[in-house]
Amino acid sequence: MLDTLLNEAGELVTCTVGAQQQARAARDLAAIPARWRRIWRQTDASLRRLRSRRPALQPTIHYLDGREQTQPLAAASSSDHDTGVLVDALEQANTLIAELERRLALLAHQLTDDHGRLHAVSDRLHQQICRTRMLPLATIFSPLRLQLREMARASGKQIALDLDDGGAEADRQVLDRLGEILLHLLRNAVDHGIEPADIRQAHGKADEGLITLHAETSGDRLTLTVADDGAGLDLAAIRQRALADGQANEADLARMTTTELIDLIFLPGFSTRQTVSTLSGRGVGLDIVRSRAERMQGSVAVHNDPGAGCSFTISLPLSLTRAHGLLLRAGNMTYVLPLDAVQRIVPVAAHDIRILEGRATIVLNDRPLALTHLTDLLGGAPTPLLGEAQSAWHGLLLGSGERQILCLVDMVLGEQELMIHRLPLPLQQVPGIAGATILANGKVVPILDVVDLVRAARGVQRAIEPVLDTAAPAHRATVLVVDDSITTRTLEKNILEAAGYQVHLAIDGNEALRLLDQLAGNGGCDLLLSDVDMPQLNGFELTARVRAETRFQHMPVVLVTSLDTLEDRERGIAAGADAYIIKRQFEQQILLDTIARLI
Repeated sequence: MLDTLLNEAGELVTCTVGAQQQARAARDLAAIPARWRRIWRQTDASLRRLRSRRPALQPTIHYLDGREQTQPLAAASSSDHDTGVLVDALEQANTLIAELERRLALLAHQLTDDHGRLHAVSDRLHQQICRTRMLPLATIFSPLRLQLREMARASGKQIALDLDDGGAEADRQVLDRLGEILLHLLRNAVDHGIEPADIRQAHGKADEGLITLHAETSGDRLTLTVADDGAGLDLAAIRQRALADGQANEADLARMTTTELIDLIFLPGFSTRQTVSTLSGRGVGLDIVRSRAERMQGSVAVHNDPGAGCSFTISLPLSLTRAHGLLLRAGNMTYVLPLDAVQRIVPVAAHDIRILEGRATIVLNDRPLALTHLTDLLGGAPTPLLGEAQSAWHGLLLGSGERQILCLVDMVLGEQELMIHRLPLPLQQVPGIAGATILANGKVVPILDVVDLVRAARGVQRAIEPVLDTAAPAHRATVLVVDDSITTRTLEKNILEAAGYQVHLAIDGNEALRLLDQLAGNGGCDLLLSDVDMPQLNGFELTARVRAETRFQHMPVVLVTSLDTLEDRERGIAAGADAYIIKRQFEQQILLDTIARLI
């Protein structure tokens, strides 16, 4: 019922936007007679002279020398009569236009007042409905103690948790997404932040580590801080990992500030762990934290105190149903971007574009930024960036830290208040689309997902000018998908093939072993993606059998399952799995990032 009421309130807000546009149009109409006033003032002197001649304009017949002068006087009388008629018409038109101006001004004033009242009522109604959807932050804080206790036990550390929700409340949509973010941060603090007891004793710290989670609200924003009293971030390890993974070179690292270096930990696949443990090492945790926060028009900031601990501060809106958006046009389509996601709008001309490593870039604040047109990111026809077809674009600075891009659009149409509508289930996984909104004219416009756009831009490697590639086609990595559910097999197959992988399918562990034998003599298999709960030979047993054979012992194995207990995860890792993904937390990008990192 609350969802239905919220949708109805959203329709009311849309009508309010329409009323605002009508009031603006009425004010524009009311301003038109002002132009007539300027013309009237310019002709006023001429009209006064014509009025002064009005008595002489009446036809009068004179007789001179006994002869009637009818023809010249008749002609003059006709001309003067026409002039008099025109003067009368102009004066009457001026009176009518003055009345029209008065009425238009009154109508514009009334429409503006009506819009103000409608906006106030709809805003209060929307706020009250949102208030009824609010839940205390304590609803997700309470389970965190038990989860932290399990993580501390798994890591063999003594850890206390200090929770303070500050009496804060947030929309249940926010809380649903916030729980996983906090869990990732707590897991990161346990595994990476808090040191073992012996190391803490050596540094004069108490045996028991402390993690604090505090929340507070300010206006329509929620701020959460997760801090620990551990060792802080290891900047040297971050540099080494960035070099090893090719995320940066020596020159890049030398110019980076401490803030930019810390920002690397949010890159997909980045982890300073050399081995996979029950808590970390998969390189998806902090990437998920920032991605989820940015999808909610939020942000994540890090404060590092080497030797004394590290804190993560998350800022989120209290509700995800309403926002301000930037209307824009790319190609022949209209889109909306959340205004909070746009850091800056930059005019870009063709002569500003530079070629760097085969990609279009622009230098902004002494820093080269990847340059991509929005139609390219959304799968449209490639847009030529060089040439005279387009003299200038609007560049939207999106992303944060090392993941910033400059996204080109053809036109920025303006800012508008939005009611965010979630898409129905079949459309929730459309890349680049986060939802939809309805404009005042009834048109449905997609809301863009900035996180997807930034990730897509990092993968776009389109050259500026066409180049004939005569080289041999690149090797397509082979993935064997094992699952007894045809729905899951088909879903994973479509995701992987769309990402460029060659996919083979098996319905159980025994068939997977037979296919691995066949593939071994035909280029091999690069990764095994398997379900756990399968007949005949389950995923744990399949992983153990694969690891037992020398030719397959280095092949990455990823388990995707609905079994999410700590014992199940430990069993999967003990069997030799490289990653363990829970189906209820399944996201396409998590799967692709995990596979890309392992291959």
